[in-house]
Amino acid sequence: MLLLLATMPLAGQESPGPAAAGPKGTSGEVSSDAVGFATMMAPPPEGPFRDVMIAVAYPRLPVGSFVELTALDSGRTIVAQVVSGAADGAVVALSPGAARQLGVGDRAPFRVRGVLPPIAERERLLAGKSVAPRLDAPPVLLAALRRMLPGSAVAEQATGAPIAETPTPIAPLPVTPPGPARPAVLGRASPARGSWTVQVAALSSATPASALARKLGGKVFTGGGLYRVRLGPYADFVSAQRARDGIARAGYGDARILHSN
Repeated sequence: MLLLLATMPLAGQESPGPAAAGPKGTSGEVSSDAVGFATMMAPPPEGPFRDVMIAVAYPRLPVGSFVELTALDSGRTIVAQVVSGAADGAVVALSPGAARQLGVGDRAPFRVRGVLPPIAERERLLAGKSVAPRLDAPPVLLAALRRMLPGSAVAEQATGAPIAETPTPIAPLPVTPPGPARPAVLGRASPARGSWTVQVAALSSATPASALARKLGGKVFTGGGLYRVRLGPYADFVSAQRARDGIARAGYGDARILHSN
């Protein structure tokens, strides 16, 4: 009984007929989705609910079907029933109630797609009442759908129409004339001042650090909870490097040179 009610037209609706011709998908079926501009139903649907009925005229689906309407200006999305197939050349024609619920006027951009709402929503729509709006379409989807509108640059490119392009001039970089070459100044690098040490190890216990220092002839420096075993100081880097190479050959390859002013 409910299914029969869902497919019965209201008073003032056109009788269901064959689906209008439209683009076919890969399965061979006529696609019910479309993107384009809407118009207002003229005259509006007849019947006791003519002023509040959420209805459309949509040539791609038979009367008694249901569509989801997304306003591409705001993303607001509602569900409406199809009561006619005559949209006067527009992608869809809106009843006064549908236009009011969406907050749009004539020539508003839309995405229309066929849907099958729950039985309770179908009953409300057939009774001339509205159903709860769907979630607003996200901005990224709206941007993609707007590019599919007739007359958009992307739509013209898809149909092969040429798109005029204006080249952007690139300003030349300023050229600075070369100045007179300066003679290279050669000189000796000043020797680094200060003292040089070789750190052999950093241990967490004082006892093994003291034993290692006695063995290598070094000293223990404490700080940060560690006991650092170091050799030196040495007067220059060459001497420190020589000591580091010798301690590395003795098995302490992680030894490193430190410099202090």
